[in-house]
Amino acid sequence: MPPMRNRISLSDYNADWAYKGKFQHPKRDEGYLTREEAVAIYGEMGVDGVEYTHCYWDDCPAAYARKVADDAGLPVVCYVFGVDLAQPPSSIQAAIDAAKRLLDRTAELGASLAMLMPGFMKPSIAFREQQKWMVEGLWKCAEHGLQIGVTVCLENLDDPVGRPLTGHGWQLRDICAEVRSPGLRLIYDCAAPL
Repeated sequence: MPPMRNRISLSDYNADWAYKGKFQHPKRDEGYLTREEAVAIYGEMGVDGVEYTHCYWDDCPAAYARKVADDAGLPVVCYVFGVDLAQPPSSIQAAIDAAKRLLDRTAELGASLAMLMPGFMKPSIAFREQQKWMVEGLWKCAEHGLQIGVTVCLENLDDPVGRPLTGHGWQLRDICAEVRSPGLRLIYDCAAPL
């Protein structure tokens, strides 16, 4: 029997600590890598793909970001972004439209997966109401994703504003069951609860 060969991708977020300029987390010392240099290093490592995070690439056209990966010999396999879909009816459509634009960008990058952080808890609004709005938005995003060949993925995130809505595996299971779309899948992050 041939040995199993699992495909390995790396996220640009893995290099956040080393980035100069664009980074998510404040740090004491300036980094030493650009996002482009990090992707080139990933290519030299021989991984099978790169996962892009929107906040690092939001200032450039998708064609440029895709070329950076192509030049490193890597496909973009996933695009990661957050859009707060836990919005009341008066503002949900704007959030859905923003998510659809990012799903379209995902397809432009050549990625078939989009990891969406779908909701940020608002303490002044009932939990169940926010969850209902988020499920409605997720269904519309998942259906759009199906039309363009992109699967929307949710992950149990340990981010303080998202944790109440999507921080646990059982919550994601329930959300997926309510959305009821083949265009929505789950990712489990075993380190998130730590």
